[in-house]
Formats: sequence, structure tokens, C-alpha cells
Amino acid sequence: MSNSISRISTPNSGTFFSPAWRQAWTDTHRKRRPRPLRVFEWQLLHDALPVGAAKAAFCPDGAAYVTDVVCCCHSACRPSNPTASSPPLGWLPETLAHALVDCPAVKPALQWLARLWVRIDGGSAPPLTPSVWLQGNVEAWQPQRADHKDLWRILRVSLLAAVWTLRTRRRATGEQFLPQQVVDACIADVRRLVYADWQLVTSECTSMAGTHSSWFPGHQPSMDGVEFERRW
Repeated sequence: MSNSISRISTPNSGTFFSPAWRQAWTDTHRKRRPRPLRVFEWQLLHDALPVGAAKAAFCPDGAAYVTDVVCCCHSACRPSNPTASSPPLGWLPETLAHALVDCPAVKPALQWLARLWVRIDGGSAPPLTPSVWLQGNVEAWQPQRADHKDLWRILRVSLLAAVWTLRTRRRATGEQFLPQQVVDACIADVRRLVYADWQLVTSECTSMAGTHSSWFPGHQPSMDGVEFERRW
């Protein structure tokens, strides 16, 4: 099993510089967006998230633990089998698409956001495909309203970042998680982002207690009410 199993339509030299990919990189590096989400999305677009299938190439040939490393840790993705097999019958490799889209602990959370987005945007629901959710490919799907593109990106990446955090904990401790936990983590993250932006509208960051103006060189962080409403 090669490392390529974890890849999802990685762009070749011809498509890498297409307008859709250029836009994806530009949006990822937009400084106005929260840094944790920019870092996570940078890793996502660079295929730098260490999913199980990507580790197969680093395991010695014949190692007994390869299947455990490569396959998804969700209980439904590792059904027990009455007879031993190699790999165990029904165990699913943890590709990037599986970990962030298709895993049974994840897909219902994505479906929740897709339904919510129809209420927000009024257009069609985003299809549950890696090109839409992982790559943000606007040629495959995009919001109906142009002014909703940044909001969709924030919600999408916040949800995927919540998935990755819970997935990493599951891999380390064996603690399973439910789709509702993904939804709750995403909601909590978005609320923090909204509150942080509202603070920029209602107060001067440089004058807040415990801060110093030298911490904010160059352009001072601020936001007016019109920009806040446009973003949220």
C-alpha cells in the first residue's frame, strides 16, 4: 500500500496554476481569517495531515501493526471478525477523504452543515465530496451568493478542524466521538470568532487592560459594524 492512497485529486503541474487553485491558495493566506484555521487549511491543501493510510509507506515490510496504523479507528470502521484475516475483513483504510468526509462519526456532521447552509444561502446544498469540502473547489460547487463565500469557508474549515481535533484524540486515546460532538465543537469555535470580531467593533484592542500598543505594530486591528454584518 503506497502513500498515494491518502491523496485526493492532488493537482498536477497543469491544474495547480488554474484559477480555482490560485484562488484557493489566496483565500488560505488571507490574514483577516483566524490563524488556527489558516494553519489547518494550509496543512489540508498541502496534504500534510498525517492520516493512517499516509503512514503505510513508513512501516517496515511485514510489520504486524501495519493494519492498525493504516485503518480508521472508528468502531464501525473496524468490525470484529470471527476469523482472522490480513487485513481484517471490513476494516477501512483511513485516507484523508475517509477521515474528514466519509467516516461514520463525521458524515452526519457535514450533512448538518450542508442543511444549515441551504437556510443561510438559499441555494443548493454542498455535495459531500472531497473536492468541495477538502479542496474548496469552486468549479465543483460554490455558494449562490458571492458575499457568502468567506462565511462558507470559515464554517467549512471550522467543522473540518473540529473533526481533526477529535480524530487525533481518538487515535491517541481510543476515545470514540459522535457527530454531535463535532457539531458542538464547530459551534463553539464559530461563536468565539464572532465574539472576537464583535470586540473589534465595540472596543479598541490597543486600549484594553493588559495590552500594550507595541503589540500591534503597523495597521491597528479594527472592524466597523458594516464589515461585521457583511462577514457574519
